[in-house]
Amino acid sequence: MKSAKLLKNLFLIYLKGTCKDLVNQFACTCAPGFQGSTCNMNVDDCAVSPCLNNASCHDHVNGYTCDCLPGFTGRDCRSNIDDCKTHVCKHDSVCIDGVASYVCVCKQGYTGKWCEYNINDCLPRNPCESGGACVDLVNDFSCVCLTGFTGKNCSINMDDCAPAPCKHGGACTDLVNDYRCTCTQGYTGKECQIDINECVSQPCRNGGTCENRGNGYVCHCIDGFYGSQCTIDVNDCSSFPCQHNGTCIDLVHNFKCICESNITGRTCAGTNDICSWFSCRNGGTCVSRNDTYSCQCPRGFTGVDCELNIDDCIAAKCFNNATCLDGVNNYTCLCANGFIGSNCEQEVDECAKNNPCQHGSRCFD
Repeated sequence: MKSAKLLKNLFLIYLKGTCKDLVNQFACTCAPGFQGSTCNMNVDDCAVSPCLNNASCHDHVNGYTCDCLPGFTGRDCRSNIDDCKTHVCKHDSVCIDGVASYVCVCKQGYTGKWCEYNINDCLPRNPCESGGACVDLVNDFSCVCLTGFTGKNCSINMDDCAPAPCKHGGACTDLVNDYRCTCTQGYTGKECQIDINECVSQPCRNGGTCENRGNGYVCHCIDGFYGSQCTIDVNDCSSFPCQHNGTCIDLVHNFKCICESNITGRTCAGTNDICSWFSCRNGGTCVSRNDTYSCQCPRGFTGVDCELNIDDCIAAKCFNNATCLDGVNNYTCLCANGFIGSNCEQEVDECAKNNPCQHGSRCFD
């Protein structure tokens, strides 16, 4: 039995070491990876934990192997595998290596595991105001504004009063893509461009002639009347024309003297000239004819005493629905809107006059 065990030990020494004969004993020089008096023990190379990062160690003869966890490599599993070498990060995002993984750090405007999604800057709440349409960009947005609004968010109402469209001192009120003019007295129209013709209502009385002016009118009264509307009769007795205690009676642009007994004449001056009793109106010339008289009237007047202004509108030629105002030996045509000329025969070219169409649009009169 002893002999068999001895042979076995000698065989192991032959395989794992070198035996040196001594006196009544021997000494073994072990091969690498073995130890013990007879080199029969395999050295545990995993005992010093050579495998890093929680890898599993497998002992061999004079060596070991490491089973690395995912994400590590190398003999000792020392090296972290660079997972960014095969990354799929999109849109120029930055890859940060992890352990058996990586993280994509997205640029502003992108999201998702691989930064593959463009963040919709138009959501969840439309940033465009006043009905503007939102167009998504990268980390930004653009607003398509409705007409009349401007600004990044369409929050600014464009000032349609900026070019001062209201004429003749009219006050402009800005609206949305429009404006409203509050005109000064005497003007009307979208831009207060129309002078209201105050003469249409014929405010001048007693044969007065009306002259239209901006924000008003002027009445040119015939002899014998005055006032803003020719309503006041001139007191022809104010100069005390009756002599010799005659009593003066005021007439229209005339007077009458009631003389005392034995006094005659228009002014009670003692003359029997019938023209001294009567006077022709409106610059007429009195001509005595025995016991009567006649008046030679200036142009534009008629009647016994030239008291009637001839209606020149009867033969007037005012066109295009114009209104005729009678003057003295003359007439005036008050044109309807859109016509000019002494007889309102010419149509106003509104496109040439006001150039109302803006931003390159075309005007049709």
